[in-house]
Amino acid sequence: MFKLIVNNLELRSRLILRDSFSFQNGINWVVGPMESGKTTLLDILAWAEHYKNQGSINTNLSLPKSKVIRIDFDMFLVSDEHIDSNFKSIQKSAGRNLAKRKCLQLLCNILGASTVYKLVLIDNFPEYILDNFLEEVESELKKLNDGYTVLFTTLKSRKYSVGQEVVLGER
Repeated sequence: MFKLIVNNLELRSRLILRDSFSFQNGINWVVGPMESGKTTLLDILAWAEHYKNQGSINTNLSLPKSKVIRIDFDMFLVSDEHIDSNFKSIQKSAGRNLAKRKCLQLLCNILGASTVYKLVLIDNFPEYILDNFLEEVESELKKLNDGYTVLFTTLKSRKYSVGQEVVLGER
């Protein structure tokens, strides 16, 4: 478990109604409407050491950037070069939503067999897939539950069977 407190006013203004967060080991569903600060929160965590050294945040999270992986499903971008090239291959061979489901499966299989990363930041996963295949998504994410802290952004609250919700407000 780790905590995050945002001190920097510019960053705080992008995180609606919140400046303090607690995240558990395992899966954390970061829930909020568009423009509520979900991506900003993931950016802060991706660069936590930098922001901590600047005094912009206080956190007990102490991970080098090499232990953090960032995935943007809207752009099909992954901060790990090997996984990113696999995502690009899948993207070319399947329809957009099917490709994203396959990419999540690939990501969880690779990370489930690895100890390279400790913090997994998943942004912009399609709401359609969560609405229609939540059990399948949760089943994949359970592969990461042990040994990882996963932050998974979504626009709305659902009845999740794993993890905790971290809710951001509206503008």
